Amino acid sequence: MVEIGAGTGANLAAYPLGAISELVLVEPESPMAARLRTRLQSVGAAQARVVGAPAESLPLPDASADFAVSTLVLCTVSDPARALAELRRVLKPGGRLLFIEHVRSQDARVARWQDRFQPAWDGLVTAATATARRSSRFAPVASRSAPSSTGRCRSRSRSCGR
Repeated sequence: MVEIGAGTGANLAAYPLGAISELVLVEPESPMAARLRTRLQSVGAAQARVVGAPAESLPLPDASADFAVSTLVLCTVSDPARALAELRRVLKPGGRLLFIEHVRSQDARVARWQDRFQPAWDGLVTAATATARRSSRFAPVASRSAPSSTGRCRSRSRSCGR
């Protein structure tokens, strides 16, 4: 299993560590990678290793992962299409990409609000683009918008592909 943009390891609790033979956590930012290594030691994930690399250039062999994970990462990489191509390359045939991304709403009213908030968002999250658009060569398995507490649809979508 490979995760790009692993950050400080927020997803570790969701992984069945006892059932994973190898977990490669890719994090290009050195301070985040250091925190991730510390977290791995505290949870005793011996099969996990941190790799410092950008998502667009994964130092992993072709067809080496059964699963790839990306959570709210593609908006921060310089070339999302290349990052997806790298994930496709490292996935074994029949492997699955599991990802969650925030995207620009198809509802014109919501999209206008997203556009208005974009400058503030840019100031809060380094290099993130809240108005990212969906695009990949993965066959979609499921996609849905997550409702907010008000019942209105947020821009965040959950998608899985293979």
